[in-house]
Amino acid sequence: MQEESTVQATPIAPGAMPDTTPFTKIWAILEKTSEEERRFRKRYRRDQEEFQKRFEQRMETLDVAIEKRRQELDEAIEKRQKELDEAIEKRQKEFNTRIGHMENLFGNISEGMLAPKLEERFLDFGLELSMLGRNMNFKKGRKVLFEVDALLENDDQVMLVEIKTKLTEERINKHIERLEKMREYLNRRGDKRVILGAVAGVIVPEEVKPDALNAGLFLIEPSGDDLKMTAPQDRPREW
Repeated sequence: MQEESTVQATPIAPGAMPDTTPFTKIWAILEKTSEEERRFRKRYRRDQEEFQKRFEQRMETLDVAIEKRRQELDEAIEKRQKELDEAIEKRQKEFNTRIGHMENLFGNISEGMLAPKLEERFLDFGLELSMLGRNMNFKKGRKVLFEVDALLENDDQVMLVEIKTKLTEERINKHIERLEKMREYLNRRGDKRVILGAVAGVIVPEEVKPDALNAGLFLIEPSGDDLKMTAPQDRPREW
């Protein structure tokens, strides 16, 4: 039978310090590790702060660049818009000038078509009028107060006719103002004759016809080779 071998621990002599060499080494390692960790954290914080600083500087630089570019774009857009506005305004003025010339041309043609037959058409309504003139300017001193496209008269009445290529509500209203100015003009000269009004157009939209007739004006429009004249439903308005 084999005998068991035994290991006996060496007893520590009374008053002797135990051997702490392994613990000391471990503690030293831990202290060294903690110091390295502290240095790492410090360096990490420093790197973080430096990175944040560089990032903020970079963003500030980008913001300045973006703002500068935005201002440049705004100025370029504003300049381009101004050029476009000026070009449009110039074209509009040229267009308006051409339209004005065309309106004058068509207006002259319209007057030439309608005016010669006015006396005959008014006679159908019992108004014996004679053509006094066309495109007549009425002045006070050198100032032109108003213009009349066609003026007919007799001993008791004066008829003012507005002739347009296309008759509109605005032109009807302006003719009413013209009739009021004629009343004042004749009053200053002691002329008490009754003033009547008529409007004529080569083109007379249906929606405009009631405006003229309700205002107490005669309405004149082409009808084939002749003229069609319509009297107000009630008696013509007198000024």
